[in-house]
Formats: sequence, structure tokens, C-alpha cells
Amino acid sequence: MHDLAGYDICIVNDNRVKCNMNGAKYITDGILVLEKLSSYNILFVVSATDNIICPGKNFQELVWGKDKGFLWSFPDFLQGKKIYCVHTKAYMRKFDDNLYILENNTGSKEQDVLQNISYYSSIIKSLLGRSACMFFIPFLEPQYSMLTILSSSTGKPLSYATQNFLRLFISDTDIVKKLTDLIMSGLLSHHIIVSIIKGIIGYSKINVFTSGNELFIGTERFDLTYKKLGKGREIIIHDH
Repeated sequence: MHDLAGYDICIVNDNRVKCNMNGAKYITDGILVLEKLSSYNILFVVSATDNIICPGKNFQELVWGKDKGFLWSFPDFLQGKKIYCVHTKAYMRKFDDNLYILENNTGSKEQDVLQNISYYSSIIKSLLGRSACMFFIPFLEPQYSMLTILSSSTGKPLSYATQNFLRLFISDTDIVKKLTDLIMSGLLSHHIIVSIIKGIIGYSKINVFTSGNELFIGTERFDLTYKKLGKGREIIIHDH
């Protein structure tokens, strides 16, 4: 548990938000942004009928009278990052272990996407621990889907979610696109992505090269060569 210096309180009312420590504002209806996360834990105070969804590792709901508090805990690697949160009145239903669906006239098309969420859930839980939460928000614009959030408002929701997930760790857009394409094509398993992400957290240099079914990733910590051979895979890792 972090000390009290790592806590903040944000009061959310309609499309206004005011925090004690973090700079926060609404950028569009239902979407607020923390400009530079400076707290390990944030208590969002909203109406009892509202929900606040952020890319944190776990959350608690506290209801008293007409108010509700969402206490979000954030992992270390998100400190200093720009964080988007969703403010919605949509009903939140638990779908599976730490997997929630925000229902707002969800149709059959969106429900079909749920079968793929376990893939991303396994990545997140491997990185953040078993308590990490995943939210499926069908009505969310894809550019705001981050880490624990999936959107299906376009034909390629998982591709958007993958790119936004990788952007939390990798600033190079070309590398993010290459890795996303490899994931969506089935070349990369979530185990490889976890290894890559764990290797580059805290490091600024990363190089990605692809050739056919071969992938090379170079970081300051290790080099990884990954080949897809028929139904099998070959992985070679050299630590520096």
C-alpha cells in the first residue's frame, strides 16, 4: 500500500472535474483526461447512478446516499502518463473473472467480440497481476480505448485496443503498428508480448524488424528473435 502522498480525490459533476493533486479536464462528453498521472490511488466522487472507468490495476466501489466513490489504483509505469477515463451512466455487468461489460443497448455484433477479450485479459493480468480488470465498452470511441478498455465502435476494435495498449509503453508509432499487425495476424502470442513489454518498461530504445514469418526485437536489456514455423514457433532470447 502506498502512503497518503499517493492519494488524490477528484470530484466529478456533469462535465466538470476537479482534483486536489492531478490536473484533470473533460475533452469530450463522457471522456475526461488526467494530464499527467501523479497519484497511485484516486477516489473519484460521482453520482450514485454513474460509473468511472480508468486504466488502473483494480478498483473499489463505495456508495453512500446519493454519491458513489470509485477508488482506482494505478500501476507504477502509468505515473507521469496521460490517462483517459470514461464517465458513463451505462449499467456495469460482471461478465467473467474481473471482466465487466458496460451495457448501453449492446447489440449482437458487440456481443460477438467478447470471445476475443480473454486474449487481452491474459496480457493485462500477466503484467498487472490477477486482480487487473478488463472493461468492454461497445459505445466508446476507439481512440480512447486503453489498457483495460476495449471498444467495438469500428470494424477492428481489437486492433485499436492493441495499439493503444502498446502506446502505453512504446512511443514509436511505426513500431506500435508493426507489433499490432503481427498480433492481429496471429504471429505473436500474448506470452511474447508480455516478454517484450516487461523488457522495455523503463527503457527508451527499441528496434523492431520483420521479414516474412521472422520477427527481431532489440532492446537495451535483451534481443529477441521469433519465428513462426508451420504450427510451431521458435524463440531465441539473448540477454545483454
